[in-house]
Amino acid sequence: MPTYSLTVDFAPQDLSTLWQAQEKLVMVKQTGDSSTSVAWVSFKPFQNNKITWSEEYALYSSQSTIQNKASIQKLSDIEAKDRFRYPFENGIFNTPTLQPDLKPDHYQVTNNISDYPSLVFGIAQSVQVNGSPNPYKPLCATVVPKFQTADFEPLDIIEVYMDAKIEDGMVITDVFSEKIVLTFDGENPNQRIMYKDGKFVVVQN
Repeated sequence: MPTYSLTVDFAPQDLSTLWQAQEKLVMVKQTGDSSTSVAWVSFKPFQNNKITWSEEYALYSSQSTIQNKASIQKLSDIEAKDRFRYPFENGIFNTPTLQPDLKPDHYQVTNNISDYPSLVFGIAQSVQVNGSPNPYKPLCATVVPKFQTADFEPLDIIEVYMDAKIEDGMVITDVFSEKIVLTFDGENPNQRIMYKDGKFVVVQN
């Protein structure tokens, strides 16, 4: 599985100002569907920070409300393989079935729970922040009515910005801070940015 890393540096004077304002570094990973974005990472940064992750995913279920600043609480999850459909029954993800027509990097879940009109599902990914593991943090959230199927496609596109009120796992519908958008691939697996004079800029490794 590909492994990616992002190094984020801060100019000392800028970092001091951000700490006084209690701002945190927020990372959002885009998905190629209509799901609502969820803050993947949110932490108070130091002068030099390194975030690493690999392309391994999980599916999760939740009963959280999808509205701005709501916190997603995972109730069940399972390590997932792309091109498979996972039935959700009796509160767990059961044995998946291969979907030959499903494109690579797509993951599906079918909500077979009849006790509720709908449940929230999404895809999650583990990430390390300055060496500390964060197992399977939600990337997105979508409401799936009973007996319907949702398709998730995580993208290697990362949004980074500063915010004082966003925690990881929080639903995001509006972003008012200036953000930088980075695309990771085989040619750009390790990237570096710096926050200086109020904005992020790309730094050549």
